[in-house]
Amino acid sequence: LMWSLGKVLNTPEVARVYIGSFWDQPYQNDDNRKLFEMEEEDLFRDIQSVPRGSIVRKLNDLVKRCRIAKTHAYIMAHIKNEMPVFGKEAKMKQIIANLPKVFQQIEQSTGIPAGDFPNIEEFQENLKNFDITKLAKLNLPMIEALDKMIATELPRLMHKYHKTKINGTQA
Repeated sequence: LMWSLGKVLNTPEVARVYIGSFWDQPYQNDDNRKLFEMEEEDLFRDIQSVPRGSIVRKLNDLVKRCRIAKTHAYIMAHIKNEMPVFGKEAKMKQIIANLPKVFQQIEQSTGIPAGDFPNIEEFQENLKNFDITKLAKLNLPMIEALDKMIATELPRLMHKYHKTKINGTQA
């Protein structure tokens, strides 16, 4: 059942299925009473952990978005730097055709992991209709501030959250 639900729910995690009898009447058959009670306890424990898990999920999502923004900034800056004064359309077509190599160059020069790069086919489609002349230059102080936030500020928030969780207070 769990594996079948995974196909329907379209999530990378296997869905947790709780079995039991959740009505207010006494059990008519005691064969599975212990199993049902354990499952009911698991369900209530998981429901109680939702608010705590949402904080961690939001922080992880923020880190992911920061990394994607940084990667996107480097890609666009690289493309802008490659643009000549004349013949921009032809150069843009060449960059779009060679986008995998462009991503690889950026990955090697910046150390950004390959997993942080966008889907190549989607990015190529979006670039076809994009006016590269409207882009600003890469703001390195902004990138450094983003790196600092990812490296120090977000871990500090996570530590603060875990500390309050251990002390029993709500973050």
